[in-house]
Parts: sequence; structure tokens; C-alpha cells
Amino acid sequence: MIIILVFILLIFILQKKMGNMLKNSKVGFIHITKTGGTNIKDKNLNKELYYGGYHSETAQHYFNKNIPCFAIIRDPIERYKSIFYYNKYGSNKYRKYNNINDINTFIDKHYKNQAYVNKFENGIQFRKQVSWLNNDNAYIILYDKRNLITNIEHFLLNEFLIKFKYDYSGKNINVTNTSKHVPLTKNSIDKINKLYREDVQLYNKFIQYTKNKNKCYCKIKELR
Repeated sequence: MIIILVFILLIFILQKKMGNMLKNSKVGFIHITKTGGTNIKDKNLNKELYYGGYHSETAQHYFNKNIPCFAIIRDPIERYKSIFYYNKYGSNKYRKYNNINDINTFIDKHYKNQAYVNKFENGIQFRKQVSWLNNDNAYIILYDKRNLITNIEHFLLNEFLIKFKYDYSGKNINVTNTSKHVPLTKNSIDKINKLYREDVQLYNKFIQYTKNKNKCYCKIKELR
């Protein structure tokens, strides 16, 4: 009897996955700034992902269109550093001409006046990650520089039976033009954690989830 029930359950799961595949031949990609998204979009050979032109699509945008979606989330401290140096030095895809110097001074100005970062593409670069994640049914994938593409491949195949075709040739796209970073002070780290409190909370929950479940992705509602 138990074997029969297990067999029925397996059939149900397979049918659900097949239904997802037939209904959703593509999945929406929520492009949060400085999480590797430009490289993923530009090297997505078969265009299995839906995405817009510029960081505008949120989770709710896709669910309003009945399209499942996912985002990549990153350690808030590392993401902030990446945003700063990208806006200071530009990348191998985009040039930047911002007259900004020390990162610790910059953080202090941002902390004292949150509108300070609006001069950088109207603040879009420095948006909180959670501001894109306004539907708990969206999936999130952990930013892992070494394994990110493999994790996306596993996610799309496991959840939607979609084979993600990535162009492994050539260099990664939109890589910041410097690797020289000034160390953050403890005071600066504390300020980033306060500025991005919701991001920090989500990220910490997700890290714990990945350790407990040995998975690199989940739906946001699984962390509530």
C-alpha cells in the first residue's frame, strides 16, 4: 500500500513538472543590479529567459502576466562594494565618469542622506534587493560566482524541465574594471547593514536555508 502511494505521488510530481514545462517554456528573470544579471542575459543563447531592457521587472510584474520568475540575491556588503566600484571605474561593457573616491566616505554620505545615491541612475543601482521581490512565489538563487551558471541550469531543469543554454566562450560581460578595493571599516559595514536591513535579513535566512536543505534556490515564501 505504501509503495502504491509513493508511486502515485511520484506521478503527480512528474505531471506537475510536465505541466510547468508545457505552460512555461520561458521563465522571467528579475535583474537585480550587480548580481551577475547582465552576463546571464547577454550569454543566454536560446533565450529561455524573459527579461526587460533595464532592471524594471519585479516579481509582481511577472506574476501579473502569469509567468514564473526568479532573481539572484547577493551578500549585501559584497553587492554594495560591487556597485560602488562599478560606478567609480565602469566595466568591460559600460563606461562610467563618476567623481567618487573613498568608499568609506561615500558610505558615510549615503548613510547621512539616502537621497545621495539618486545621482547614480536615479538610485536604481543602489536599490534594495527586496524592492524587486514583491511576490513571495518568486524563486531566488544564491549568488555564487564560481557555481552561478551551474546553479541556474539545475534550477531551470529541476523546476521547469528547461535546459538553459549558456555561452561559455569568451570573457564574462560587465565585469568591473578594477580589482583593487579599499578595506571597509567596521563603521561602514554597520552602516550598510542598517541601510539594507531587509536585504541582510533575507540573505541570512537564505544562507541558513541553503545549509539546512543543501539547495541553492527556493521560493521566497519558504523563508517566511
